[in-house]
Amino acid sequence: DGEPFKANTDQLQKQYNNVDGYGETHWIINTYRNDGTALPDTYTAFYHASRYGTAESSTGKYAAPEKTTGWFLPSMGQWWDILSNLGGIDLTSYRDDAGPYTYIPGDAPIAVANMNRYLEKISDATPFSTNTYFWSSSEYDDFSACYVYFGNYGDLYLYWGGKFDAPRVRCSFAF
Repeated sequence: DGEPFKANTDQLQKQYNNVDGYGETHWIINTYRNDGTALPDTYTAFYHASRYGTAESSTGKYAAPEKTTGWFLPSMGQWWDILSNLGGIDLTSYRDDAGPYTYIPGDAPIAVANMNRYLEKISDATPFSTNTYFWSSSEYDDFSACYVYFGNYGDLYLYWGGKFDAPRVRCSFAF
């Protein structure tokens, strides 16, 4: 209920326009870092993003390159960009949709294969796979966040869920 979370991302059109994962990630980290166990317990995805690429988390070899933003959780709009530009999925028909979520039949394996072609060029990169959820930094409502799900039956979901739905964190950085 603070900056930059002025409004919930509870419609697909809002997901598409939500493109500040860096700002959202760092606002949560900076706001709750010194608030007891709030960051690791309540904002677990952000906690792991804040530690990614550090020696204390045993991921030091994945430190973000110099002159980049450092690691952050992509917003749903940034996930849309990843899915469109790297995954080769056409999401234009959903940009103005007022619905709360969607699934796109058959596109999960296409997106996974296309994105993995880019990751092949990066040593030790963990490939994408189906039957995997990834959190975004975008708040859906007071109790839920938006995520992307690469369904095991081939459907691609732009959805939302609560803390215990167990999506993974896939950090990004920008130049």
